[in-house]
Amino acid sequence: MEHTESDPRGVSLGLVGASGGLGTSTVAAGLATRAAMAGRDTVLVDLDVGSGGSDLLLGCEREPGPRWGDLAGASGLVDPVALLDRLPRSEHGVATLTHARRWQPVTDQTLRAVRAPLLGAVEVSILDCGTNVPPWIAELDAVMVVVGGTVAALAAAEVAADRLLQAGASPWLVTRGLEERWEAAVSEAMQLPILARIPDDRRMIEDLEVGVAPGSRSRSPLTRMCDEVLRSVLIERERAS
Repeated sequence: MEHTESDPRGVSLGLVGASGGLGTSTVAAGLATRAAMAGRDTVLVDLDVGSGGSDLLLGCEREPGPRWGDLAGASGLVDPVALLDRLPRSEHGVATLTHARRWQPVTDQTLRAVRAPLLGAVEVSILDCGTNVPPWIAELDAVMVVVGGTVAALAAAEVAADRLLQAGASPWLVTRGLEERWEAAVSEAMQLPILARIPDDRRMIEDLEVGVAPGSRSRSPLTRMCDEVLRSVLIERERAS
């Protein structure tokens, strides 16, 4: 499955959790679902080895198709069209490259073979980085760091933001559980803009238990947040181009 050229890149958005348990993967799945439901060819790339898998969040865990482990040993550049045709897809059309239910880290060689071609073959790419900061993250069009509202979570957020800045990225902050009255102070202290606030949505938790993809309900706080984020990213990219 060799490939030597990639098409012009679409929009790429990376999410990094400053710490675990903040719902970073849920937001990534919601963004991908909303983009796909808006008619965009979309892929969700799951780089969080320790997660349950983006296919589970999207409700397509039983769909056949390659996972990261099946691509081990890939070299050169993969054919993104052939790969996209084989990847599992959600009922809303999101293609996802994720992990099987076993521990198998993605090697740098495999990631190099897949990342650029795949991101260049779709209109919208959402990358769930977990708590990791890959060295190439500044190449993405936008980066979000998800920040919690506790003292420990804010301390972790400072470290994550510093890692992203040192990698050359200019991240936005997305908060969860941070009181609105403290947002301006946190933004000023970290010298980073706040893009969005992850809502408390009890129905979202219930949906995850029964396989309803985040963002698939047309009227929900999470859906509204994801739509706002996607609009902001697209507008920002158009201004930069």
